[in-house]
Amino acid sequence: MRGKNQNKDIMNSHDKESMTTFSFDQSFYERTRNDRMSRLFARLTKKTPNLFLRGTDIMSGYTQVSGEYEAHIKYLIEHYAASGYSDFLIDVGANIGLTSCQSGNSFREVHMFEPNPDCFSVLKVNSKIALTNTRYHLYEYGLGTEPTRTTLKVPIRNWAGGFIHNVVEGYRDEVQEKSLKFDVNDPRNYNEVQIYIKNAKETFENLFESLSSDNLISGVIKIDVEGYEPTILMGIAQAIPPEVKVMIIFECWDENLNINSILSPFENRATCFRLAPNRDFIGIPFKLFKKSSFPKILKLLGLMLKPKISYKLSKLNDGDTLGVLSNCIDLVIEVAPRTDS
Repeated sequence: MRGKNQNKDIMNSHDKESMTTFSFDQSFYERTRNDRMSRLFARLTKKTPNLFLRGTDIMSGYTQVSGEYEAHIKYLIEHYAASGYSDFLIDVGANIGLTSCQSGNSFREVHMFEPNPDCFSVLKVNSKIALTNTRYHLYEYGLGTEPTRTTLKVPIRNWAGGFIHNVVEGYRDEVQEKSLKFDVNDPRNYNEVQIYIKNAKETFENLFESLSSDNLISGVIKIDVEGYEPTILMGIAQAIPPEVKVMIIFECWDENLNINSILSPFENRATCFRLAPNRDFIGIPFKLFKKSSFPKILKLLGLMLKPKISYKLSKLNDGDTLGVLSNCIDLVIEVAPRTDS
């Protein structure tokens, strides 16, 4: 017993000593550098929206500095809201809510679909913070052809790029890799989460019925689902009532997208447009101007002229192709009310 008590006394002595001998050294340079960087960060991010953002995520960096997420899409959505499409905003692939939360108050109702449970938890908080002047509804599932439980692959540094590895409905591997800029078959590039999918047609039928019962018949639908856009569009076309009119906005990385195939289910109610910036920058091709090899003096002179990058809508006619895509493009489908002949 004496030996045990002696050991206990020794341990207690060590514990008391460790409580008073802690030491941590930080260099003066490191501390002052961090202070300077913190002040610089505060200046750079003074426009940051009042939302929770994932700091190192690709989609958050520009938003923190500019205060806007995909500014051209933001202003397009708000333009439609001010032009008679303000009854509802439906966001399929809402992620953490950057699109809905920055434009949702322009609509009478907002409906957000997000299957990733991690994104959904942030979406709930961001919606509560931002959507103070409108009714909103959250749905923790994705949309597809059949109800199922499946695996969503979420890029480690790009929560906005979650994808289902399904070549039937999603992007082909080469298209997905062009979008995400990594090997989609290398598990080191992403995490996996289990998600639920519900039938798109049935979901939109129920949603449109609910909206129409409140006389909400004109709105905007934004889709960002990494290759599942044709599936979602088919569900909308099959479900949309004759009196409802919508503007549908979605991005596309697949140059083989068949425009006619996504418009035909709407039975002559739909017209497709391409939203694109001007290709010249003070008379210089924009891609050339952005290259690091472009002479800095010409860049400086160009910027002194304060040129603008203008986005315009251009109609896509039957048989038009998207051409070779080195980046994604934004497409808009106008669905008009059905008129009886």
